Amino acid sequence: MGKHKQLRATLILFVLLLTILILGTLGSTYVMKTVGGESVLALATSPTLACSVSSTNDSHPSFVCPPDVLARRDTMQGDHTRLYEEMGGAGVFQSQFWEDWFVYTEFFHSRHYRGVSHTFIELGGYDGRTGSNSYFFDRQLNWSGVLLEASTANYVLLEKARLALPRVATIHGAVCQEQRLLSLWGGHSLTANNRVEANNLFHGDEQSVSVCLPMSHYLSMLNLSRRIDYFSMDVEGQELEIILSHDWVRHPVFVVSIEVAVQPLLSGTAEYQHRKRCALYERGMCRWPFYDNYVPPVVYGKLEAPFWGNNEIWINPTILLQGET
Repeated sequence: MGKHKQLRATLILFVLLLTILILGTLGSTYVMKTVGGESVLALATSPTLACSVSSTNDSHPSFVCPPDVLARRDTMQGDHTRLYEEMGGAGVFQSQFWEDWFVYTEFFHSRHYRGVSHTFIELGGYDGRTGSNSYFFDRQLNWSGVLLEASTANYVLLEKARLALPRVATIHGAVCQEQRLLSLWGGHSLTANNRVEANNLFHGDEQSVSVCLPMSHYLSMLNLSRRIDYFSMDVEGQELEIILSHDWVRHPVFVVSIEVAVQPLLSGTAEYQHRKRCALYERGMCRWPFYDNYVPPVVYGKLEAPFWGNNEIWINPTILLQGET
């Protein structure tokens, strides 16, 4: 028994030393945090950079990924104009603001990221294709995925476009922190849960009702137990409830694209935008700034900057530093 105790003590000491070594290598930017009863490696929040919801400083220095993470950038090499066409061009890259192409060329261009073992989630799926951030990953990379659309009329279109693939789950629903029914106004790709916002943005006055559940409930019902590679959130002001209701321990996320509008009417006040950023940051995510002034390889009638300021790309630095898994 004495030898077993000594061996166990040695192993514990080795794990502690290894943890210290890893943290020392990564720098003081990271700490071990307890989330949901589990220890995870996450970004540290120093007292001088505390993420306060009372602040509306969109350029909060702690939001941008630290230098050692940014140094791991691995953008796809080659002529992007030619590669864009070879990968299917405008026929498969459907994002309105080039999120799909940017995310692919920044993070998922390796052959490792092919097949059903990789997963996307897209909230606000509209008709399943038009403006979709996930369509390329579904059709060209054969990823598995989950598509949620709250508008009844839009969901009928989405189901027709994407239901044929058993590896993609389509759900008529919305995401809230607590279970409830959600009223929506507007039509086509422009729906909002606020009637005033819908009218101000010319969404229209069409009304529909959707069940609204926590994100974790949907994924539990689907028995999804793996990492989410790409999570697209574009739901006209409902993003914070998605972040707060998602189980970031059970379903860690590598890359997030999120609408963080500069215009208050689009998705709430400046303080609300800051709260969304704080929520992501406090869950170990950091902002990938290279998308802010991104220049696309070609333009096919898509909106250009400065409209891209409505969207941001966030990543999990721990997953990036671990490499392909």
